Amino acid sequence: MENNEIRNLDIQGNCTYIISLIETSKSSTLKAINSELIILYWKIGEYIQKIF
Repeated sequence: MENNEIRNLDIQGNCTYIISLIETSKSSTLKAINSELIILYWKIGEYIQKIF
């Protein structure tokens, strides 16, 4: 294997790892947002129930 081929493999592996980190972070962010929305809707429901 030539030096350039080795570097290309390293770059591909690093890019794959970075993409994996981004995807994991995106997934965690969506879960957190969904949790907060559920809490918000629950609080709105409680409030509406109290005033009616």
